[in-house]
Amino acid sequence: MFVFHSTSSTKFLFQNAVSSEFSLQNKYIHSCLRYCSKHALADGTMTTDHNQNAVTKALALPEPRRVIEKSVILNSGQKFPLIGFGTYTIQSPKLIHDCLDWALASGYRAFDTAAVYGNEEDIGKSLRHLLPKYNLERSDIFITSKLSPKDHGANKVYNGVMGSMSRLGVTYIDLYLIHWPGASGVPMDSKENKRLRVESWKGLEDLYKSGQLKAIGVSNYTVRHLEELLKFCTVKPAVNQVEFSIHYRQSVDLYKLCDSENIILQSYSSLGGNNNSNTLTIDPVVEKVAHVTKVTPVQVLLRWVLQKGYAIIPKSTHKDRIEQNTQLDFELNNPKSNEEWTCLASVVMECDSSFNVVSLATGTKCIGGNAMVMDGTVVNDSHAEVLARRNFLRYLYDQMEMCVQSCPSIFTKNNQKFLLRSGVKFHFYTSQVPCGDASIIPMDTTIDKDNCDQKRKHSEGESSIVKKIKLDVHRTGAKPIETDLRQDPKGDGIDYHVRGAVRIKPGRGDRTKSLSCSDKMAKWLYCGFEGALLSTLLQEGIVLTSIIIGGAGPFDAGVLEEALVRRSGLEEPPVFYRSKEIFQHSPDATQAPRPCSASINWADVTTKKLEVSVEGRRLGVTKKSKSKSYLLTSKCGLFEKYLKLSPDLSVSGITYKNVKEGASEFRARKERFIRAMGSWSEDKSSYDNFTPHSRSDFV
Repeated sequence: MFVFHSTSSTKFLFQNAVSSEFSLQNKYIHSCLRYCSKHALADGTMTTDHNQNAVTKALALPEPRRVIEKSVILNSGQKFPLIGFGTYTIQSPKLIHDCLDWALASGYRAFDTAAVYGNEEDIGKSLRHLLPKYNLERSDIFITSKLSPKDHGANKVYNGVMGSMSRLGVTYIDLYLIHWPGASGVPMDSKENKRLRVESWKGLEDLYKSGQLKAIGVSNYTVRHLEELLKFCTVKPAVNQVEFSIHYRQSVDLYKLCDSENIILQSYSSLGGNNNSNTLTIDPVVEKVAHVTKVTPVQVLLRWVLQKGYAIIPKSTHKDRIEQNTQLDFELNNPKSNEEWTCLASVVMECDSSFNVVSLATGTKCIGGNAMVMDGTVVNDSHAEVLARRNFLRYLYDQMEMCVQSCPSIFTKNNQKFLLRSGVKFHFYTSQVPCGDASIIPMDTTIDKDNCDQKRKHSEGESSIVKKIKLDVHRTGAKPIETDLRQDPKGDGIDYHVRGAVRIKPGRGDRTKSLSCSDKMAKWLYCGFEGALLSTLLQEGIVLTSIIIGGAGPFDAGVLEEALVRRSGLEEPPVFYRSKEIFQHSPDATQAPRPCSASINWADVTTKKLEVSVEGRRLGVTKKSKSKSYLLTSKCGLFEKYLKLSPDLSVSGITYKNVKEGASEFRARKERFIRAMGSWSEDKSSYDNFTPHSRSDFV
């Protein structure tokens, strides 16, 4: 697919690596990933179909109508409403009564509770009191409850179900779920849990066959749990209730398995999860989509989940919101194309003539210096090249963990250090030349000048126009750092920029502290692509075999080599290539008026492959919840990975700065590099003086 200006075998680098597509439904993200990979995102747990195109250009839709009446038929034959009323954390008899009254008036006929919620009794009493008010009978409503984790096992499941029925005051329950695949007090990886799951399901099957449970299902079951259940069950689960939202997405494999087995997926925490309550509803992207779609942010989030094929159980204690949550009969359309552009970068691994994308990113933005934080939770620089490398570091950490666990890995262990296996090579791709010094490229400007003022008359047929060549250079927005003696003269043409200066990326208003990608890439090539922390774990540094520049925008091989190699005096540089292929979302390809503010972060790791970020944070996360939801590619996230592989380090009190300072060989290379460059950025080590964070939802 790629054609390089070289006869080297490296020109086939991406022929296999860009052949197929990722299984993401959004056209923008989908096509970015398809551009550089042959692998499908099938087992990640978090993804999003949101991007800035959808924000600014979503079509205005008609006033939403109610969708509360819609339902599907379960594999048990029961009619199952797509929208139910969730009751988690709703307590007190009066509040429950009021909420159920508003819900019934709004059209809700399905109600979700659980033994552990502690509100089954009040829900049962309220429904018995309210049904006559709406001329309804027990058979007109659908009640779901769940088995408490403390009631797992053959000797407890019957009493657990009977307890729910007694508290609800009913003779049958429409749908009863195993609330959690583990029993209380039993470690999740214990074989005891498997035995208890089997016994609990068989107990539910007996109650289903007796008619006391009209349908049975599970909650929080993964693919592994479902496959285990399907091997022995005589009654398939009708529903699997799982967390699912724009912020947190279940694996594609789970969806496919449930679809093939006719198991309905039902989403809880559709608005972002209890640990991140309301963060998605105030996300600026969601708010803008809601504005142009003429609905509320909550309606956008709920409709998004419905369009993914999940049933929902939204919860609210406000009358107007309970009603609004039924008004979801509209469509979230795909954004118009070519309204925004972005840049793409990736790292491709070569091994035994096989090529695989191992990291990928898009991005064009940086945060300002005043937005930087001291705890490592925000990614300051979101240019594609920088993010692609950070995702590559995630990939290396993951491969090291696999090596420690004696799983297939690109690494072996040698003298307590990790060593890259023979034959493994890495190639770096970026869709256009990096910003900064490498982008100050000469251009020939041909000027047509009327020659009629000349006294010599031209013979008939001779052109009266002469050509004049004006020398100029392409501009870069990156400005030389203040301490660099080489400052831009800003003269005419080729005298506008000075070459060789260390530059800072531009920012609107609040100036950034991020060096240009040209400077950063020069440092990676000279000091080691792995960075300071990983250098302490590796026997040999990570080097790039080649760098490929995409076909978009200007290109000059000499300028590129000068910026990335000759400035620092690197003795063994990678091979440089230019592709003729143009990234379809590049500025040249789209002619779009503005850059996309969001970034895609993807790494070929065992879990949580994909993150989407805005302003250095995960999409949908507010500043208040940053300590729980920072990017896995942030300093903080990578530091935690490092410490997992360094059990000899005393975690108590150790800082990111301590570890960087301990990378003596890397520091020595960096000092030589800075001397060769002539200047470097201000000391930002004060931003590295943080300790590991507790992040139970991601570790």
